[in-house]
Amino acid sequence: MTQLELDPGTDATIARCHTLATRRIGELARPPVLDAGPATGDLLAICSRLVGTAGQLAVVSAATAAAVRAVGAELGSTDEQLHARFERLRGGS
Repeated sequence: MTQLELDPGTDATIARCHTLATRRIGELARPPVLDAGPATGDLLAICSRLVGTAGQLAVVSAATAAAVRAVGAELGSTDEQLHARFERLRGGS
């Protein structure tokens, strides 16, 4: 069994970083305007492949942000439920 601990706010920080990375990658994932003479076509083909890879990275980063948020929410919910149960056992409300 794996033990996973997440300090409060860490999930939000990690998710925010992935969201920001997604945006920045998306901004970069545009074919450039260039004039390389006879090599323009070849360079645009290379850039096109890079842009496609950047798009895939952006999708992965966005999915990671969503997964981190979901894990944080689930862990927080579990902690709250356990706290409530222990309070009831102690005779609290």
